[in-house]
Amino acid sequence: MDGLPDGQNFDPGSALEFDTNSEPAPSSRSSAWFYRTITPDLVRRFGARPIDRLKWLIEDFARRQEYRDASSARAGDGWTPESVAREMALFLLYQNGPGTLSLGAETPPAMPAKILRELSMAVADGVERFLRAEGWAVTVPAKTRRTIRTETILLGPEKGTMRAVATWMSPGAAKNRDFGLVFLLAAQDLLFSEFDYVARCKGCGLVFVREDLRQTFCSTRCGNSTRMRESRNRRKLNAAQARKGRKS
Repeated sequence: MDGLPDGQNFDPGSALEFDTNSEPAPSSRSSAWFYRTITPDLVRRFGARPIDRLKWLIEDFARRQEYRDASSARAGDGWTPESVAREMALFLLYQNGPGTLSLGAETPPAMPAKILRELSMAVADGVERFLRAEGWAVTVPAKTRRTIRTETILLGPEKGTMRAVATWMSPGAAKNRDFGLVFLLAAQDLLFSEFDYVARCKGCGLVFVREDLRQTFCSTRCGNSTRMRESRNRRKLNAAQARKGRKS
């Protein structure tokens, strides 16, 4: 799958930097875009298990490359740049832990369709390079730093348990982080830690996230189709060999 030129040179300067230093005051939660639009379904999708986030990253975000601005989005698509930004924010919240984002802002981070397409292609291309043992590289500014720590999980089925998290901080003041860059770095961390669950389908060649490490097909339908095709090919080969044997 084609990606960005020179393999993963996403320009963090093209995405929005915004304040991530403070949590919203209780009075602002009712009007904050994140708290106003988050749903229990999204929490279950992103917070249940790391492989759920990995499945969203690879099978949804990276495959959905026809991103459009709100003004040109097709009716019935079920998403807008704002809804994708919300999904990305929730991904970062669960992947990096509390404090990664400011959730009390009145509007979501500005993620126009152009930036979403770049990020989507960057993830798709990066995963392909990773699986081909070519390496997925993201250019990190010199002053960017990574912090690892332990924390108590506050949400989801593992609430109350401890986990280790790694948080990336962008150049400049510590309270500012670049949304697109941090998203890519978090995606790399997730792929690195859960790579056993990423596979290439034996039937169609599609990259997918498997629930069981023994799984070799992206879906039951693909597995059945592949086995039927292989069976037909074996029958044709056996028939051809039988005809050749009779002639000799």
